[in-house]
Amino acid sequence: MVERWNEVVGKDDLVYHLGDFSVTDEGLEFASRLNGDIELIVGNHDLKRDPRQLRRAFSNIRHDPFSISVQDGDDEVLLWLCHYPLQRRFSIDERPCYCVTGHVHGLWRIARNMVNAGVENWNYAPISLEEVLNCRRCEVDGRWDANVYPDAPIDWQMEVSMKVKRDCEEPTLGILRDKVNADLPMEETDDYRRELAWMLSLGDVKWEVP
Repeated sequence: MVERWNEVVGKDDLVYHLGDFSVTDEGLEFASRLNGDIELIVGNHDLKRDPRQLRRAFSNIRHDPFSISVQDGDDEVLLWLCHYPLQRRFSIDERPCYCVTGHVHGLWRIARNMVNAGVENWNYAPISLEEVLNCRRCEVDGRWDANVYPDAPIDWQMEVSMKVKRDCEEPTLGILRDKVNADLPMEETDDYRRELAWMLSLGDVKWEVP
């Protein structure tokens, strides 16, 4: 991992590490072998590390999520950096932002308005700023359809899937319409309740969620 890191990070590059650098104090010693000026957002595993070693290992220690402003062509983009996906935000002071998170390791790479920076998802190397911005562009432009965001609200899935005209044989919109209009059996699962709540909000089902 040290080799993979140094292949993509220069000595003068700024790196935001989104937490869980090491599960042992001994593992913090690897930080001195990594290129870049590394700032750490403290994750749950980092909270268990020796604070003195953390301060020696990183140029800056942050305990709370924060935002940075970057340029993407002519656009100024606000990025929200956090350790936990539950800290995701969609806007800051009414200004749209895109979230970069950690914590969940290799469980998933993309969610609505959010990219998982865990190295397991990126060939065990830090994700570049350009890749973060590309993930945002793919969502904003509609290049990725609802199948990338299966846990997002159904109406939003429909909206993002219709931004780009899709081949008539591509089934995404048909699947979404079937989900919205389906005569679902009454089940007591959390997934069913969540989906039914969105169907109710769309006016496609006339049943009160218990």
